Amino acid sequence: MLYAFSSDWATEVLYDRALGSVRWRWTYGGRGGGKSVEIARALVLLGAIEPMTILCAREFQNSINDSVLALLEAQIIDLGLSHVYKVLGTIPTPSYSLADLSP
Repeated sequence: MLYAFSSDWATEVLYDRALGSVRWRWTYGGRGGGKSVEIARALVLLGAIEPMTILCAREFQNSINDSVLALLEAQIIDLGLSHVYKVLGTIPTPSYSLADLSP
């Protein structure tokens, strides 16, 4: 399944009019709220359309299967963007964005 998206949509997702453009964002809440998935999805889409450096920080996980790498890779596949991203220890994109997933 391919998704059509524009930089306007991604900007709307990651831009809060009340706060303006901000350097740092984080989420609050309990487990199972879908925070990680929604942030990963927005970052995968935004990184596909404009150059940027993204730091994804998350609490320590027991295995690579539970890691941010696995989450980002799942979102890349779910959004039909496997042709845009190459999943390695870092994930480069045609827009020269780079997600560094080094341990």
